[in-house]
Amino acid sequence: MRCFKHALLLLSLVMVGACENKPAAVSTDPGKSVPLPLTDTNPKNVPTPAKPTFAKPTAGTGQAYTLRINEKEGNTWNYTYEVKTFADPRGMTKDNPQWKQVPGYTEANVAGNVTMVVTGVKSGQTTFKKTATVTKSVATGVWKDQAAEVAKNKPDMVIFTWDELMTNINADKGELYDVMTNSLSGLYPKDPVQVGSTWEYRPLPDATENSKAKLEAVEKMDGFNTVRISVQFPGSQPGETNKMLVWIDPTNGRFIKLLMDSVANSNGLKMENHFVQEIKK
Repeated sequence: MRCFKHALLLLSLVMVGACENKPAAVSTDPGKSVPLPLTDTNPKNVPTPAKPTFAKPTAGTGQAYTLRINEKEGNTWNYTYEVKTFADPRGMTKDNPQWKQVPGYTEANVAGNVTMVVTGVKSGQTTFKKTATVTKSVATGVWKDQAAEVAKNKPDMVIFTWDELMTNINADKGELYDVMTNSLSGLYPKDPVQVGSTWEYRPLPDATENSKAKLEAVEKMDGFNTVRISVQFPGSQPGETNKMLVWIDPTNGRFIKLLMDSVANSNGLKMENHFVQEIKK
């Protein structure tokens, strides 16, 4: 899963709303880091979008839920977010090209606020204006300079549109967008689901495999009655695991909390990303 593949990329893009489909730019000079481009303006680099696929959910137990985005113009979603990431190269040999990018243990922590305002509802499509701000950005090692630059960033705004099934229709236009929107895109199946139901969907425009979802439980989260869904994303390399837990308010399709974890070990370079976004209490 490309948005998890590079920890430095995730660090920079959690709050800027642009998930690029190419590796992070990192200086080979251990004392410096190269700022990442925030937007890919070369159409050749934009992948051909893959249409989301919807497998009929398996049967479950208990009450059935038809998950749909159901919002009114002017509704506002306010969240906090935090991302923690680290890279540990101690398992690599110095002849590995990646060692020059991350020559020593390094970690980063970025936190902030996200506001999503519903700016339009038409023909089953809901458009959001998403604004993200940074309240904390610290890092060690080769990421230290970049974290300092992230801390100076002004609030970033992006506009995207979900259909009723939470599919990001902007993907069909080749637009690049943030980690959270990519991962959720297409999550809701056409058919009702129950506790224990499983289904598949394809969240990323350049994905070659479906992600696997399961409705695990009905539970309270931050004062809301929610359904908890787990997702297993396909790895982009051997030894990589990408998982998500998301709590959904089934009355309007709004996500209340989202946890994403990615762990990879590539030729001795261990990288982990841990992301949380939850509605403000």
